[in-house]
Amino acid sequence: MDGISAEKINMNLTVILSILLAVFFPWASVTASSLTQLPEQFQEAQAKSAELTEEASEAEPADTLRNPEDKSKKAEETAKTDTDPAAQSPLSSDEQGPQAQQTEPGTEEISEDEPTDALQAYEDIKFEIKRNSKVDRYIRRFSGKGKRNFAVILKRSGKYLPEIKEMLRSEGVPQEIAYLPIIESGFNPRAVSKKNAVGLWQFIRPTGLKYGLKINYWVDERMHAEKSTLAAARYLRKLYEEFGSWELALAAYNCGEKRVAKAIRRTGSTDFWTVSRRLPRETRNYVPKFNAALIIAKNPEKYGFRITETGRDYEAVSVPPRKSIAEIANLLDMGYKEISNYNPSLVGLSTPPGKSYKLKVPKGYGEKLLAVKSEVETLKDVKTPFRTRPVRYTVKTDDSLWKIARKFGTSVEKLKYANDLSGTIIRPGQRLKIPARGNVIYVKHKIRPGENIYVLAKRYGTSIDEIKRANNLKGSLIIAGKTLSIPQRLFHSYVPQDVPKKVHHKIIPGDTLSELALRYRVSVSQIKRWNNMSSTMLIAGRNLVIYK
Repeated sequence: MDGISAEKINMNLTVILSILLAVFFPWASVTASSLTQLPEQFQEAQAKSAELTEEASEAEPADTLRNPEDKSKKAEETAKTDTDPAAQSPLSSDEQGPQAQQTEPGTEEISEDEPTDALQAYEDIKFEIKRNSKVDRYIRRFSGKGKRNFAVILKRSGKYLPEIKEMLRSEGVPQEIAYLPIIESGFNPRAVSKKNAVGLWQFIRPTGLKYGLKINYWVDERMHAEKSTLAAARYLRKLYEEFGSWELALAAYNCGEKRVAKAIRRTGSTDFWTVSRRLPRETRNYVPKFNAALIIAKNPEKYGFRITETGRDYEAVSVPPRKSIAEIANLLDMGYKEISNYNPSLVGLSTPPGKSYKLKVPKGYGEKLLAVKSEVETLKDVKTPFRTRPVRYTVKTDDSLWKIARKFGTSVEKLKYANDLSGTIIRPGQRLKIPARGNVIYVKHKIRPGENIYVLAKRYGTSIDEIKRANNLKGSLIIAGKTLSIPQRLFHSYVPQDVPKKVHHKIIPGDTLSELALRYRVSVSQIKRWNNMSSTMLIAGRNLVIYK
């Protein structure tokens, strides 16, 4: 009797536990998936549990009489549901509705409308164009007096825009910012500002190095369109994350993060047009200028312009390191300047040391370069890059400006100007900037049958007289099989400009340094440095040295 009552108790406990499971777990899954359908699903679960209760009450006594061992198995299954989450729901997978289905974290299915990668996630990022009186002023300037120059810039931008837009999108930067080089560099990869910012995106040296650009005597990747664009995109994205506004990010790109942060603290605003009152004049005009350029570039026909996005017009071929690009151009029967224009970042005029370098050549020349690759490999390695930038020299005990100028093939006047020297006195241990030696290199060309000096001068963009002078030729006759030295004049961004004209100004009564600085378009500090002045006092009748 005690055994039978114990079995009944166990049976009742099993039924009660089944009812609780049937009621509780459907309600929990519904709550997790959709609270809006809770009452309806709860009623379904209650109905289902009622059915299970009736079936259990009708079937359990018969089972007890048939096989008492099944009761222990049923108890084990019930205990298993307490520890196994997969077995807790009383509904089968077919019976569960879509709201009751749950997935493990990280295994959710991605619908077609949802972004599947970082590129798609950034597709909708836009730059909000604002138009006001300042913007309109620059629109009138670009489409008025500056129309010819702006048209040249837009035409130049066509081959860069498609790739730049894609790279910006991949880094989470609005594609409209692809037009920023219009006001930064005029889409000239060799552009250099007064502050020595270089390339399409006008990176100064420290910022370029910070964002992974190589800058040395062999290569300056600030002039590499793709690599500098990637660095600019990451820098702009970082600025946006810091300030939460693309306009403020552009302002910080122009004048630096610290200035923008300081202006925000002073104004207590994060609106560019409010913050700009505390920013430098150049930066105050920077964003309106970009908005104006963007408005025109978005609708060029309206303002009398045209943009044709041609895209990539080159092929890249791997070339061994330390090979002269002038000699490679010679093997391809093309001028040095043409191949140099496709590879402006090669400031040493040769492929850099280390790994092979992907050299850009015009479309159609990739196969030609592959065909002469064995000849390229046999070219003599370049030991030191062609120097197109100033170097530093430490003055020795017995040095003079004249000796140093003679040693480096420059002039005393250029040394003085490069180092802001007013006189010729130098001291041992002093570091001097040595300007570049010149802007001419010589390419070796082996004369082929049918070639004449006129054809070579036209191909290499030089003159017949320069070829004759470089090879000591008295006449224009050249012989097939012989080798000529072809002078190639560089128009490189690093070639120093001509030394400014030295002017002697005789001080007259009433002259002031500020007036003279304004007249000669220099600064007061420059006049003081050129004349070793410790104060701003002027004495009538004396001469001042001024470079203009």
